[in-house]
Amino acid sequence: MPKHKERENRRTIRFNGNAAFCSSPLISAQLSDIMNLSIRFGSAEEPRLTGKEKLKFFLAVHWRGICCVAIPVLALPILLPPPTEAYHWCAFTLVIMACFWVTECIPLAVTSFLPIIIFPLTGITSTTATCSAYISDSLMMFLGSLILAACVEQSGLHVRLAYFAIRTIGFTHIRLLLSMSLVTMFVSMWLTNTAAVTMMVPINFAVLKVFEEQKLMTIFEYTADGERVASDITTCYFCAATYSATIGGLGTIIGTATNLVMKGLLVKSFPLVPEYLSFPQFSAFSIPMMICLEATMLLSLCVVFLGWLRPKSTAAKRSYVTPQGQAAAKAVVDASWKELGSITFWEYMVILLFGGSMVLFFCRSPQMFPGWGDILEDIFDRPHKFIKDSALACLVGFLMFVSPSNLSFFKNFTVKYYEQLPKKPVTSVLDWKKMDASLPYSFMFLLGKLVNNICQV
Repeated sequence: MPKHKERENRRTIRFNGNAAFCSSPLISAQLSDIMNLSIRFGSAEEPRLTGKEKLKFFLAVHWRGICCVAIPVLALPILLPPPTEAYHWCAFTLVIMACFWVTECIPLAVTSFLPIIIFPLTGITSTTATCSAYISDSLMMFLGSLILAACVEQSGLHVRLAYFAIRTIGFTHIRLLLSMSLVTMFVSMWLTNTAAVTMMVPINFAVLKVFEEQKLMTIFEYTADGERVASDITTCYFCAATYSATIGGLGTIIGTATNLVMKGLLVKSFPLVPEYLSFPQFSAFSIPMMICLEATMLLSLCVVFLGWLRPKSTAAKRSYVTPQGQAAAKAVVDASWKELGSITFWEYMVILLFGGSMVLFFCRSPQMFPGWGDILEDIFDRPHKFIKDSALACLVGFLMFVSPSNLSFFKNFTVKYYEQLPKKPVTSVLDWKKMDASLPYSFMFLLGKLVNNICQV
């Protein structure tokens, strides 16, 4: 309490033995609070913790450390009884890593280092062979695909594509769901699934907010218990985005990390087989399946959440968008499209480099006709599969880092006065600092671990 207030409230207090008498009720209340605090923090009346409560708090605070010790101990029966073979140690490592991965008792990337520790010490394979699996052709291809995706994200080209599709297809719920799903699926064929969904989240919210302002729907609803939950239409939009991103990842070999893991397993296990998983052959198999899955997903969402084919259902009535609501949604999307402005030189460069890389991926060794990789191998007399997709991915990534994102450097030759000269260097098509801050490098260790362990088994 401040001293001046203490002086104003002070009254005559006389102590007689252990009793204290106060002529002011305010002071009596303050003394009572102090006594309660003293009892709470160290008096003999403080309740003691039971053994069960101590164990509960210990497990709640230190469960990660307990998992780090208990999981290897519980996995020891895999190694018993002796003699222990190499596959026993490999299975032991897989079980530990799977449990560590699920519980996340230590970071996922750190878990990936266990084979480097266990395999050489137990004689499964050498340190050199183990470490080489962490930087293989498949993993360099994965890193290259992340770099290409980062370039598209930095330029904002994927957002322009999304708004273009929405403006083209329409503004009813079914049309919006179709446009957003198709864009998410297409973008996810080349970018990571997470990046594709992240792109659609603000666009979904912007459109749904317009409908809410027009009293056509609510983004969130409240349950009988007062819990705030997403409405059915909101759930429909975001389920469509997440499902479309997952389905789109099936379309190309670089669409998702698991595709590259599968290719890495095939190449490592059967190095002499023909290149069955070339870019065009993989897509020729997976794209029809991707289209069927996307159509089925959209059909089910429209029927269940939007009442399609059920015109008298509650869902159909709830999802109806009036002409005024469509006009309002169109105005918001048009405003966002106008804010993007005309397509920039940066986006043209991304289209050129990214689109060119996709064409070259398909044409490296299509096995339907001689590709540029096959021609180079013949010219330099190199064996089959000497040039792989990772070389192209690294080349295009290199060009993105050295190519300018605008043409302002030409002003150095056209300006007349010193003040008109550019004051900072031209940024590249792909900015290294931004990419370095957001690129998930740890996934490379995870994929290296998977390819290494499974091949050893």
